[in-house]
Amino acid sequence: MKQCLSKLFMMMIGVLTALIVIGCGGGGGGAASTTLPPLPNFINGSVTEADRTRVISEVTTFFKTVSTQSDAMQQVANFMKSKPEIVATEISKSGDAVGWFKDGIKYMVLNSASRSGTRGRILQTPTSRPILDANSRSLPGANKAYLVHIDVANLTNSTATIDPVLTQRGYDTIQLPGAISDFAQIQNAGVLYINTLGSYSRDRNEEERTWFMTATQNSISNYQLYKDEIEAGTICPVTYIVDPTAEQRTYEEGFMVSDQFLKDSGISFSSKAIWINEVMFGAQESMIQTAYSFEGLESYWGWSGEYYSSEAAETTRFVFARFLGTPVEPEDDLPPYTVGEIQSDIGTTNRASGPRKMNESDLSIFSKFSGYTSNDNSDSELTMIPSIRSAVLDKVENTMEIEGFFGSESGAVTIDGSTLNVLSWTPKKVIVEAPSATKGVIVLRSLGAPSASGQLLSKRFDWEDIVFSINPGVITLQKRESKTFTASSTGSPVPAGATYKWTVTGEGLVNGSSTFTGPDTTVTYQAPNAERSDILKVEVFTASGRKLGEAFSDIGVGENRIFYFASGLTNYPNLNGEHVFADGEGFLVRGQTTDLYEFDYNWDNVNELPRVVLSLEVPANTVLAAGQTYNWTSVLGVGYSFGTTESLTEPTLTGILLSYGREGRMTITSAIRNPDGTQRVAYQFLIGPESEPTTVGTGSILIRDVSP
Repeated sequence: MKQCLSKLFMMMIGVLTALIVIGCGGGGGGAASTTLPPLPNFINGSVTEADRTRVISEVTTFFKTVSTQSDAMQQVANFMKSKPEIVATEISKSGDAVGWFKDGIKYMVLNSASRSGTRGRILQTPTSRPILDANSRSLPGANKAYLVHIDVANLTNSTATIDPVLTQRGYDTIQLPGAISDFAQIQNAGVLYINTLGSYSRDRNEEERTWFMTATQNSISNYQLYKDEIEAGTICPVTYIVDPTAEQRTYEEGFMVSDQFLKDSGISFSSKAIWINEVMFGAQESMIQTAYSFEGLESYWGWSGEYYSSEAAETTRFVFARFLGTPVEPEDDLPPYTVGEIQSDIGTTNRASGPRKMNESDLSIFSKFSGYTSNDNSDSELTMIPSIRSAVLDKVENTMEIEGFFGSESGAVTIDGSTLNVLSWTPKKVIVEAPSATKGVIVLRSLGAPSASGQLLSKRFDWEDIVFSINPGVITLQKRESKTFTASSTGSPVPAGATYKWTVTGEGLVNGSSTFTGPDTTVTYQAPNAERSDILKVEVFTASGRKLGEAFSDIGVGENRIFYFASGLTNYPNLNGEHVFADGEGFLVRGQTTDLYEFDYNWDNVNELPRVVLSLEVPANTVLAAGQTYNWTSVLGVGYSFGTTESLTEPTLTGILLSYGREGRMTITSAIRNPDGTQRVAYQFLIGPESEPTTVGTGSILIRDVSP
């Protein structure tokens, strides 16, 4: 037994509830007890097969007459006691009627029609231990997935949902109907799923066992085929209702196998295997002990008690969806989860039908669904398929760093189907050469056992290069003015733990210094006491120091200043680019219906003419105020326009102003009236469509009223 099991079982023993035992010994009266009575000594060969067949037939016939009654199992147990061939009876801890023939062969009548969840002892499942071993993150060592569903008692079948997704992710799926002989076919399983009726009771050696209904019927030939296991007590005949919900009930005689039978059956697992057991009482201590006796099994999931089939199926689909990265709700877009993440998620996610969590059952308040790990250093971050969590470019090294959970065996990485060159591979980080594309679908393949695909495939990861910007990107400030600047990004999310390095080129300060580094995306810039231009730069790095990108903001400082950037001018390409002028003058001329403001910059000292002009016309007597917005106008009327001369450097005699566009917007950002009647106005503007402007700028100006 592995190291953790002793701790696990001690925890489980501490929460045992009282056992109610009904009946004991060769047909004697039953009484409540906190312990199970010992079984009698059995005598091999003391019951003929004809007598056994007759007794089972008689019990089955009796069961049919009482199966709809609330105390059906007690009546069946009492009826068993009346048979001299049966020497001991009891109601099992799962509420089933159990009898032992004189020769020790066990026989059950399954309480599949009505499980109240209040009878007998139910074990509370201990809370799963948090396991945070960062050095062992892996995938199942083989891509073989076995799906076992026994079509009995109207159990909900989830294999039709699970199979195609497993296949899509690179698993070879094998569906089995659940005959006794099927279990030996489960070889080198990376994933195992079993769905059947379960029971919890003693075997002939008085060991508590979880029992699994099989698809094998109790016939003369089948009885002889498995006679050794039946006599050993790892297989027992059972009578059950085929479909408890049917209007006309039918009854069958079949076989159940114990967890000890599964242990002896020859089932084998790959390394890091995952077993999800949708079986009642599949998380009792004996079953967990049996599960972790299998070499290679790393994660085991099961119910501690009873449940509704539809609830258990919903939980199964939820767990597989989280493992495989498929949506539970239409809006889900989650990566494949790890064992530890699912353990947490099933305990916090409500069922669609009500307030209960995914790991809880409405039928029994004690029934829980939990995942276990096989040892104290196990993988809470074990995954069923590779899981990409982030992909970012290193702009310095020209590489892409992909983080997630990938397994230890390196495979291929593609973007939009093109293979990328893998430079290094660890279970949680893969580095490849940077793709030439700026976005695409990344798929990572981790090698597994030979199959049609040969590999386990990650979920498609939609990647887009991270592009950074600073807001505001262009601004004019007063001397000594403070302003906050914020770095933002588009494309893929910025990885957790990223740092931002801010640098000022010039005389201004960022958070009180020329450089500042930290996790904050917002800083404060302090303008110097001089007219000048500063550049604010931000560089973004991952937690490991890889550069993700950078962005810039252009800052003009001065009293009467304009800063603008023009692009896309084809007739006068010399006017494209970045321009800053600080020799501004502003004038206001009042009219009868409108007032005209003119902001002039870049004066020509030869001709005494400005080369840069921004005109603003407003309704007469308008008081300029922050937040006012004016649209582009090409003719006289309320609005603004912007233009320059043909040359911004050489004096011109004509002074012709060129229109930079046909649409745009100007916004007053501040307007202050001085005691001498002048106004200090700051503004920002753009020309062209807002989605793709051709010119953007900011400015400030001191305005004098020159009206007659």
